[in-house]
Amino acid sequence: MNGKTRSNVMEDFHDWFFDELEEFLHASEDNSDYEHRSLLLRSIERDRFEAMRFLFEHQLLPSKLEVNTINDQGRHCLLMLAHKNGPIQSIEYLLHHQHACLDTNKLDLNQFSALHHTCR
Repeated sequence: MNGKTRSNVMEDFHDWFFDELEEFLHASEDNSDYEHRSLLLRSIERDRFEAMRFLFEHQLLPSKLEVNTINDQGRHCLLMLAHKNGPIQSIEYLLHHQHACLDTNKLDLNQFSALHHTCR
C-alpha cells in the first residue's frame, strides 16, 4: 500500500471523515441548503481538494456518476475546479481517472464550459 499499512490508511480516513463531519455540521447550521449537497461538491466548494482526492482514491462515492452532480450554478466538479482555478493536479486527476464518467462538455448556467473557465 505504498509504504502505509492498512491500519494507517484507516486512521487517516477516520481523521479525515470526522473533520468533514464537523465541517458539515458547522456549515449546515449556517446554511440549511448546504446539507443537501454531496460530499464531493462540498469538498470542492470549500477548497478541500485533498478530501476530493481521498473520495476518489478510496472509491467512497455512492456512484461514479456523482462527478456530474451539479451545484446551484450548474457546475459539476470539473467545472467548479476550473472556475475556482483549482489545483491543476486535481483537474488532471479527474481527466485521467474519471474521464469515462465525466461530462467534459457540460455547460454551467452562464453557458461556460470547463475550457472557458480554464482559459479565463
